[in-house]
Amino acid sequence: MNIKQHVETELKQHMATVKMLSDQLKDRLIQLPIKNNQLFKLPLFEKDDETDQPGYIQVSVLTGQEAFEPTLRSLTAYYAKDNTLDKEYSTRLVRRYPGFIQFDLDSCPLQVDTLIQGLNQAKRDFMHCLKINSKDHQEQWDVIHHLFKRIMTHQLKRQILIADTPETPARLRFYWAKKMSSPKVNKKQAINQLEKLQHQASLLKEPENKIQAIQWQINTLHACNDKLVIRRPVRVKPMIKLSYKNEYGSDPRTHLRPKECSATTPVLVFSKQDLKVTPLTDYHKPEVDKTREYETDLISAQLHLYRVKS
Repeated sequence: MNIKQHVETELKQHMATVKMLSDQLKDRLIQLPIKNNQLFKLPLFEKDDETDQPGYIQVSVLTGQEAFEPTLRSLTAYYAKDNTLDKEYSTRLVRRYPGFIQFDLDSCPLQVDTLIQGLNQAKRDFMHCLKINSKDHQEQWDVIHHLFKRIMTHQLKRQILIADTPETPARLRFYWAKKMSSPKVNKKQAINQLEKLQHQASLLKEPENKIQAIQWQINTLHACNDKLVIRRPVRVKPMIKLSYKNEYGSDPRTHLRPKECSATTPVLVFSKQDLKVTPLTDYHKPEVDKTREYETDLISAQLHLYRVKS
């Protein structure tokens, strides 16, 4: 693959900075006193899992000192496991590391805070360099995987979270969520996308019934006056909810609303207070999938396009 020399040099320099700061952060964190630590281990994704929606995900729990070393590793785990003779591990499906480390300190040490801010910025700098020197997502993918074998881009750009601003949480609750985004799309955009699909199908000499099916979708859209939404399937993922003691206080100036975010990387908590923790449990796919209610209003399976009747 042809990559401009200055782009390759810049990306390698950014990656060297990310690695240096990652190593420094791990060396610094290992010296701090630990109060509590839990890591909820999830199965490795294999290549075949990329197109499957899981029906069951087993969670293995590590606690205390047993959890500390793998939790530290997961903070800076940027590469997929190497393939073996019988298994091919995915670099597309992002790994998730729900968990937390609670350090027995009243606040985050300045050196640690500086290292985390620097590491998070180095990740942003790397991704910005990659983005401005690539014409699209596919080229970004090709460039980064040519230079850094087995890297997982989504994990590289994750930001490490310190859960102590403006104060430390009193409770951590881990849970599974499958939040379906529903971006609105206008009729003209949808028709343009379908016409492109139809043109591609013609160039590839797809079966006539497939081309006719796309034409039917285009005709349906021309006659449609309802709201249109995209309901693209998303994978279930672990989440974490951070709750605070004064979130229900009477003084609105001291309200701290609960914070919910993806549990992709272990959260760092600096507090001497005991935390209430609701652990992550095994995932079982619900018998009733709420997204199925849209099936009767499906217009285009290729675009995951639905009509929402008013």
